[in-house]
Amino acid sequence: MRLTNEEIAQFSNAINRTYSQILGREDLAGQWVTQLQRQNIIECVDAVRRGLITASGEAHERWLWKHIEDGWVYGPVKDAVLKQHPCLLPFGQLPEEEQFRDWLFLTTVKGLLQAR
Repeated sequence: MRLTNEEIAQFSNAINRTYSQILGREDLAGQWVTQLQRQNIIECVDAVRRGLITASGEAHERWLWKHIEDGWVYGPVKDAVLKQHPCLLPFGQLPEEEQFRDWLFLTTVKGLLQAR
């Protein structure tokens, strides 16, 4: 069975929400907040599929620049109305648990791409 990019994005987003809840970060635990978020995750899955993203930091940097291009800025909590996000930092400046989130995303996507 070959999963579509959208199916993999939905699955990885569900894992991300669960991880956010475990961390007590309800501001990061929502469903798809915007069409941009949904599309960015699908495009990121496609980039992993095509070998354009191979490391956690690369996935984060792509996410970071897509959000900056859409007008998002750093803020202490995620706020879709104000377009603020606490992870709008270079990968190396993220707390360890947020770097793990990016590793978890990439590992999940790679695993699902190998599913038969």
